[in-house]
Amino acid sequence: MSAAEAGDFRTDIKIRPTTGNTFVDNGFSNAYRMLNTSFRVQPGFGFFDDSASPNALATTENLLGGNGGTVLFGLRLVTEEIQADPPTWGSALSLIMAHEWTHIAQYSARQKGTTRQLELHADFMAGWWLGMFNLQTAGQGINISSAARSVFNKGDFDYNNPDHHGEPQERILATLGGYELPLQGVRDVVQAFSVAQQKIK
Repeated sequence: MSAAEAGDFRTDIKIRPTTGNTFVDNGFSNAYRMLNTSFRVQPGFGFFDDSASPNALATTENLLGGNGGTVLFGLRLVTEEIQADPPTWGSALSLIMAHEWTHIAQYSARQKGTTRQLELHADFMAGWWLGMFNLQTAGQGINISSAARSVFNKGDFDYNNPDHHGEPQERILATLGGYELPLQGVRDVVQAFSVAQQKIK
């Protein structure tokens, strides 16, 4: 899961409007509306061919109209998440969406930090959103174990790489830390952002 400022964005990406699966598309559409409300941003959203390396990304560029940046999901990433956990794949994909929405909100707030700090902050906020979703659905909407396993598997130990996103354990702890916030009464995105910034060093 990566973030790309406007000047770093790849121009060779071919954007697609659909995954080709109506059921999966409907799930993305529902999450899109809820994320826009929760994070108070409204990026364009689409899919792209990530066959070389599974990924999702957020950019400040308005590639699909509007003025809130763009989030793109790789089709290979979608397929791999569904295959990894067929019964509860929506939880992992929702987590990744919330992670990318956090990047859009970070851009809007002109938030600064290292790649690792911004990525762990996004993991924390993605966990917060899953916690909010579970509160709203009385615990029926999200399988946190499935979501946590997905983010754990995306950690790395490439400390000297400026694109280092955080160790697997760091990423899962950030996600679970955010997930607990709504139960502690933190249900506003601005307050959650502030708590996340304090937690991630």
